[in-house]
Amino acid sequence: MGLAWYGHVLGVFLACQQRVFVLQEEAVSYYTKREAKLKEEYRKEKEKVHTKPLGMAFVTFQNEAMTAIILKDFNACQVQGCRCRQEPQSSQFSEVLHVYNWSVSYAPDPQNVRW
Repeated sequence: MGLAWYGHVLGVFLACQQRVFVLQEEAVSYYTKREAKLKEEYRKEKEKVHTKPLGMAFVTFQNEAMTAIILKDFNACQVQGCRCRQEPQSSQFSEVLHVYNWSVSYAPDPQNVRW
């Protein structure tokens, strides 16, 4: 094995190194563009959120007792779909938020929610 063979091996090694470097550059470029595209899609979707309300919300409480009080307060007003005279405790936002039309229940198991 002469010097020519080592030169060939070294040449192949350098060519492989260049190819890996080119592939790394292509990957960096690809993922940089992909990230920019996803960020733009996210920004557009975030803007749409406020124009297309789903009419529902998830609310969390500090403990189960607080949850039970709220649930009882809202559900005491409706008996099988009929309204009674007792209304939920109101606030300055009740009318704007139409709380009298709300249906209040425990949230489903997180595994049953499509986020």
